Amino acid sequence: MVCGLSDNIRDKLADFGPGFVRLRFIVFRISCPFCGERDESEFVFGGQAHIARPEPAEQASEREWAKYLFYRDNPKGLHFERWQHRYGCRQWFNVVRHTVSHEIVAVYRMDEARPDIDSEATV
Repeated sequence: MVCGLSDNIRDKLADFGPGFVRLRFIVFRISCPFCGERDESEFVFGGQAHIARPEPAEQASEREWAKYLFYRDNPKGLHFERWQHRYGCRQWFNVVRHTVSHEIVAVYRMDEARPDIDSEATV
């Protein structure tokens, strides 16, 4: 055991000197449709994409508003997400990402149509 951690977790840790341990993070690259490919650390996650606001808003029930504001999909597989290039062009865009492998399947601007990708597909 390293610092009270089990051996299987030890493989995910890097020694940083006596008594210090640092986690290794999975870093992936996102291809910004405006700036090109950059490290994930330049971006901020903005939640699930393509959430439809209840219309007309004045006639929406509390249940419809609660669903719109608080309920999101949490799939094991492909997920349509919004991202912002915070430390670059500051533009918002959509990403289709596999939630297990973190593979990015598609990137498209907000004004582009949602790609016809089977969300049940596995990567």
